[in-house]
Amino acid sequence: MMIIVSISGRNAGVVDMALEAKRIGMKVVALTSLQFSECVSSRHSSGKNLKDVADCVIDIKCVLGDACLSIEGMDANFCGTSTVPGMFVMESIVARTVELCSERGVVPPVYVSSSLDKGAAINDAYIKQYGKLTECL
Repeated sequence: MMIIVSISGRNAGVVDMALEAKRIGMKVVALTSLQFSECVSSRHSSGKNLKDVADCVIDIKCVLGDACLSIEGMDANFCGTSTVPGMFVMESIVARTVELCSERGVVPPVYVSSSLDKGAAINDAYIKQYGKLTECL
């Protein structure tokens, strides 16, 4: 499975990633804003946005333009609305995945803070054990 994050979902790169992931048999989860992506045209040659290609869409409901504040004398809004809800959703996915693994008696490999004394060694062992998995892509 591949999770692709793009609030507008319109750029060619994210659509290409989704199409390629699906071509090699992966499921694609899109973290996007439907309000935003439904109001903009695609920049991909297929005319599709990320939401049109994904198997599952998680709508984080950001406003068009992904900015929520305005001030007199400025035409453009500022302060993005996607960062905090986007990270909350991603961390929620991680938390639920670990929980489901645990319920099934599986201890998932979880990166730990490299600021811990043993953190770098733990993470390095995971990289050594699982790093070659990307070679098959």
